[in-house]
Amino acid sequence: MGWQRSGALAAIAMALIYLLGFAVLLGVLTPQAGDPSATPAGRLDFMLQHRLAFQLWLLMLYVVFGLLLVVLQIALQQRLSTVSVPRLQWIGALGMIWAGLLIGSGMLASVGLQVVGELHEADPDRALLAWTVIAAVQDGLGGGVEVVGGLWMISLAMLGGRPGGLPRGLAWLAWPVGVCGVLTLIPPLAELGAVFGLGQILWFLLLGVVLWREGDDAPAGAADGAS
Repeated sequence: MGWQRSGALAAIAMALIYLLGFAVLLGVLTPQAGDPSATPAGRLDFMLQHRLAFQLWLLMLYVVFGLLLVVLQIALQQRLSTVSVPRLQWIGALGMIWAGLLIGSGMLASVGLQVVGELHEADPDRALLAWTVIAAVQDGLGGGVEVVGGLWMISLAMLGGRPGGLPRGLAWLAWPVGVCGVLTLIPPLAELGAVFGLGQILWFLLLGVVLWREGDDAPAGAADGAS
């Protein structure tokens, strides 16, 4: 199987991870932990009571998703082989940086939750303080701020309709979704992260279909590089 088909499967899997992640969050992990009226201590207690479920959710939504993004980025770089080198390097760097941030974010939160759980048994107040700090760092890396992913999508959208670039329909969809991701950098607009994630579900599904259908039609230069 070539990189185009591998990238297609990765993109579809990423969309399914988003769907599963939202479903688990809303159906299993939200009832108490996401209650605005609950105290921070109460939310942490709920997370620690369901620690394994939260850790598996974090690993799936961030670590596995980030690894699949690496596969997708390689496939896209192969597809975009006719694009100017600086632009290709820019898109490639953004994709890999975003993947690294996601993987680091998920690992930090998962390991941090384990450490906080052990600390909580001896000193709940210190555990709450530690988790507040860990959660802030995790949000900054990629749990809440989606600026790198947004810029990645916008950069791909700018190549819409060009040789080797995305189809125009995918590019048009990438623009508003990417802008929502960039705007999460502004604290009052952080809730746009949910719009960014929901928009990516459809975008990744469509991208996966496009890459799969065109898998045998990769640019000649890309095919040579893959051999």
